[in-house]
Amino acid sequence: MLSVDRYRIRSGKNFIVNAALYLTVQLNEVFYTPIKQLNTRRFKKLRLSNPAGDKMNLIEKFHINRVKNENLISQERDLTRVNIDEKTSLLLAVDSDGGIGNKKGDAVQVPPETLGRFAVRVPLMEIIAASSQPLMIIDALTVEMEDTGKRIIAGIRDMCRKADVNSLPITGSTEENIPTQETGIGIMVLGTMVREDWTIGSSQKGDVIAAAGIPKSAPEFEVRLDDEEIISFEELQILRQQDGIRDILPVGSRGIRYEMSELAHTAGCNFIETGKNIDLERSGGPATSVIFSAADKKVLAEVRGKINAPINEIGETK
Repeated sequence: MLSVDRYRIRSGKNFIVNAALYLTVQLNEVFYTPIKQLNTRRFKKLRLSNPAGDKMNLIEKFHINRVKNENLISQERDLTRVNIDEKTSLLLAVDSDGGIGNKKGDAVQVPPETLGRFAVRVPLMEIIAASSQPLMIIDALTVEMEDTGKRIIAGIRDMCRKADVNSLPITGSTEENIPTQETGIGIMVLGTMVREDWTIGSSQKGDVIAAAGIPKSAPEFEVRLDDEEIISFEELQILRQQDGIRDILPVGSRGIRYEMSELAHTAGCNFIETGKNIDLERSGGPATSVIFSAADKKVLAEVRGKINAPINEIGETK
């Protein structure tokens, strides 16, 4: 069962945030308890003690729908999707980093704040790219809270401010029993979305595929947030709101070519490569680049007029 660190999260008045907190604590039991051992009456009782009061019945809705159809949890590329009811889904994005920090055994030496910023950037980009609204962050740190953990969390909060989601609650765990010589972090962002806004797999045959931003990763590159060649959260939001933009996919460690195949495959399409001005194999590191499908080249031209990060046409869906 997941636990909540009362020192790192505050229960506010916002109903949705409280609902997400309660779900995070309870869903572990829901997922792994056989249906025959569950009953709707029991889940109605759960509702009476949750932080959001009688208004929050997402747990009950999830259970009722699970009884009707067990196929409620699916893997959508790098995201896990949990269908709560006919209108609402939860999305979970997870990432990890190791050997990056200021400890003696770290291969890449950076301040803990820098690790926190870039660690949360990846799952936040994945959630926002999928038209989901971030709700909370859970981190698992292999370091002590004083002071490395606090500095990593400060970096996470700083990146949340840059993504305009600075009110997100953050919870998690640290290593307080064994002194560690190397930094490690696992991080999850939980988001919610309206199911009719789902964009994964929305590309169509004949779409133009392009990359916004240049893939960069340490140690080959010094990755900086002020680098104009990497896409910013503000630019991602512009891209997401642009008419004619269908699917958006952050570039991970396998590079642009792999992500392009994923984008096409989830839409039931094939693709051809047309780009020659960008490395299609290089790791995208902390999501320094995204690829996207556009209805036509006119849409691509409009995007170029709104985004400062480099945009390269890389392919076409078939």
